[in-house]
Amino acid sequence: MNKALRYIRLILPWIIAIIVAAFLLTKIATIEEAAKVVAALPIWMVGIAALTQIISYLGSGYQVKVIVDNDLHKISTIRGAVITIASESVGLVGGMPGSIAATYLWVAKDEEMSDEGVLAGVMPIIYNSVALISFSTIGMVYLLVNRNLSTTQVVFYGLILSVLLAGIIAIVYGLFRKQKVENLALKIGGMLNRLIKIKIDLVRIKNRMDHFYRSLKLMKDKGWVKICVGTLINVGFDIITIYIFFVASGYKVTPGVLVAGYCLSFLLGRSIFFIPGGSGVIEGGMVAIFINLGVPGSISVVAALGYRFLSFWLPSLIGFIMMIYLQRSSSRN
Repeated sequence: MNKALRYIRLILPWIIAIIVAAFLLTKIATIEEAAKVVAALPIWMVGIAALTQIISYLGSGYQVKVIVDNDLHKISTIRGAVITIASESVGLVGGMPGSIAATYLWVAKDEEMSDEGVLAGVMPIIYNSVALISFSTIGMVYLLVNRNLSTTQVVFYGLILSVLLAGIIAIVYGLFRKQKVENLALKIGGMLNRLIKIKIDLVRIKNRMDHFYRSLKLMKDKGWVKICVGTLINVGFDIITIYIFFVASGYKVTPGVLVAGYCLSFLLGRSIFFIPGGSGVIEGGMVAIFINLGVPGSISVVAALGYRFLSFWLPSLIGFIMMIYLQRSSSRN
């Protein structure tokens, strides 16, 4: 069963990518126009876009650094970024749980660092999700005030945002309600044990949840606000990257359209959590949302795919090399 799920996670993104490609191929004119836009892209601006992505990943590295650093153990921002990139590559096969587990293993070199390892795997995801929802809200308010959204669009995007916002509120609530969350998890586990043949180890689940909540107490000492700095750098420069592609394509995108198109496509990708990295979903969603917000199809395709190449696909390939480096350095330690 586990092996089948692993194959599904690996194949599904490619299926979605093929569907998106097939959809775009039905619009041959858009593809031809996009090719002309790509040919006219200034190389130096693409280089700047790559630089902003490096800074964005350094923001993620700083998140890991703030979480991990203590009196006995410290980690550099660069190593934190390397761990982030490599763990995302693991996530292509193992999904979000695989990415979190990889971060934990590369951070928790010994028992003294196990709490930090748990936090380093989970907290950046929570922080970044909250940031995306916050930016999405700002973008939608901007569009609404400037009358760039129709009533149908407001209802549609507002519904998506409301569902995801409710999810984040539930997660944040759960962070401070240990006993209720544990009781709910054990209750669900007990129900599943009665319904399916594969038995869930409830004791192991309880121990892991106790470990996670014990780790949360460290956040008071490390400071919740410091991680926000890394989050803002990560998400902020990520948005700047796609903005550069719009500028390089010769299109003047408004801040509201830029932020709403970026954030909503990522929130859509994260809501479909079983697809590693939101691959295929984010690309297709971003193109569709930008077109829906009035951006020409050829510009939307170039900006979305160019951005995703620099921010996800290229780092994912590099991440596999970094995995070898981290495995070797961890073995030596």
